[in-house]
Amino acid sequence: DESIQTLSVAKRIITETKNSIMCDLKTGIHLFHSFKNPHGSQPWKVPLSFGNILEIPTCTVKHYKRDVPFKLSQETMNYHHILQENETVKVEDNQLVSGIAKYGKFVKIDQNDMFKVEGPRSFSVLGFTDKSNIPEYYMRGEGTFYLLPDPEKTKDCCQAFYNLVDILTEENKYAVVRRVYNANNKPKYFVLVPQPKLKPKCFVMSELPYADDVKQNYSFRKPKSGGEDDDAFKNFCNSLDICNLASCKLNIPLSPKLTLDPYLDRLSTNAFKKYLNRDFDFDELDINMEESGNNEFSDAIKESVPEIV
Repeated sequence: DESIQTLSVAKRIITETKNSIMCDLKTGIHLFHSFKNPHGSQPWKVPLSFGNILEIPTCTVKHYKRDVPFKLSQETMNYHHILQENETVKVEDNQLVSGIAKYGKFVKIDQNDMFKVEGPRSFSVLGFTDKSNIPEYYMRGEGTFYLLPDPEKTKDCCQAFYNLVDILTEENKYAVVRRVYNANNKPKYFVLVPQPKLKPKCFVMSELPYADDVKQNYSFRKPKSGGEDDDAFKNFCNSLDICNLASCKLNIPLSPKLTLDPYLDRLSTNAFKKYLNRDFDFDELDINMEESGNNEFSDAIKESVPEIV
């Protein structure tokens, strides 16, 4: 109820903002910098070329980029090189030689020239393909962009761009383009997905992976049923308890449908190391099926699968 103008404005912000919280200044600044909307990057203005006969003035605006995940603490990692044939052999940095292996031979290449690329910046169409040839799981690059006509050019140039969006939409096709951001940069490949319903019409441009990073021709075979052995295993897993001590008040079945969240598992492991100052390796636990106690389901699985005993 204060009459001070700044306090009344602050009260209005808090009361009218959904999901608002009250916190101290340090936490507030941290949350603000974590969730604020960043300033948009400068448009990248390079014309989209079709060979040497046609260019359409365009500008590329970043819509989304992959960022480093949030971390509670900064971990320092110590690493060293080892031999692939014998992981127990440590290799010093001064013994390393850079190069590439091709056709059974090793070609020595200076580290500075290993991935050196020469050439001007460019933005060119390589071809067109049916949209069915580029599924969504290919579009998992580091960033996504909007491709728009250059607003500083004439209306005829914009109309040529809009016509291209309409034609690719009608034909159910995407364009595959090659982009060199700056001179002597490594080229990247993108797919242009037409968006005729957006205002203005545009393309969504998503980075494509290299062929070596994609496994083709997946084949999934239905596993053979284990019959009675399979039922014995399910019954045994259903009979397990997370806490089976007499002093434990909870009795929680460890159903096979329950799976660990790898992120929470890592978080709990790190917390264990920090507060108890020791490592705990679950793989070192000695579990003997013979000492599992009286359990009709464990007896059934011992009989059906004797190899695990």
